[in-house]
Amino acid sequence: MSGTIKQTFQMSVGNGGFADAVTINNLEVVQNNIGASSGVRTIGFAADEVIDTGDLATEGYVFIKNLEETGGNFITWGPDAVIPGTMVGCGEVKPGEFAWFRLKSGIVFRAQADTADVQADIRIYED
Repeated sequence: MSGTIKQTFQMSVGNGGFADAVTINNLEVVQNNIGASSGVRTIGFAADEVIDTGDLATEGYVFIKNLEETGGNFITWGPDAVIPGTMVGCGEVKPGEFAWFRLKSGIVFRAQADTADVQADIRIYED
């Protein structure tokens, strides 16, 4: 059974004389299987850790929000490196920010907090 993931994105930037904007309305992608792994998790700072995807057969979209509202404690996220068990940091989520992206199937998804453990809302949807 397949369904859809509906997405809307709106962003604008204004900095001095520079301005830019992107709006995407009602983008729908097929979700081939029903499923999600979601919840608030504590991301540690001592070492990067695997983000468990539960019983998902094929990982799809990922939503990650840093629930810390102030301070500089960001979350670095990324896949396993060439040497398994270590992360290649490819993104950061600062306090109050979120990231939304599609995860390549079969990737081991990892995360690490910068200065102290931090709470994150992480949702991984079946592809």
